[in-house]
Amino acid sequence: MTYTLPAQPPSTIAEHTGCEDCATFHDWLLARDRAERELHRGPGPTEGISWPHRYFRWGPIAWPVHWCDLAEARDVDCGVFADLTWHLLRERGVRADRLQICERAAAQETALWRETWLDSTGSAAWILSDVLVYHEALVVHRDGGPAFFDPTERRPTLPSGLGLSGEPVWMRVWPGDPDGAPPRWNGTALAPADWTRVAGDGR
Repeated sequence: MTYTLPAQPPSTIAEHTGCEDCATFHDWLLARDRAERELHRGPGPTEGISWPHRYFRWGPIAWPVHWCDLAEARDVDCGVFADLTWHLLRERGVRADRLQICERAAAQETALWRETWLDSTGSAAWILSDVLVYHEALVVHRDGGPAFFDPTERRPTLPSGLGLSGEPVWMRVWPGDPDGAPPRWNGTALAPADWTRVAGDGR
């Protein structure tokens, strides 16, 4: 199996200079999250953080993405979900790092996804091979230590060790803290801003 690890940093939602629509959507996003926090008070920093799924579903979107684009969007990809959630956590005063993942997938899944993305304005470059795909998530820093959280799946990301679809093979924390203790995935330390192999790729 031949593939190339992505060189680009995590996806970032951009803002048009002087765009009122960008500013309006961003302000709405933060206000909506404040309301959700009142409804979902709990001990965890990600309580109620998955509310954007009421407005968006996972699917292809053309990059670059600007804040004003999201006012009309229905389908967004994992990069949008991850960056949206990162902004919401930052507003909540919670530190989070972006997490880039190359994870296993079934050949039947990648065939379907490739067809869906090629029929849209999005790029299928995130499908790295028939059995490996690119994904974005977060490392959320909390009192008990860093936790891996997947905004697209709306749940913590945990190692299974079973080599199943969705299991990470490579991970990169961005930007990470070069002076702090690195987060660990199943015992493997993840170096900041560098790809770390965390499992075999199933070849």
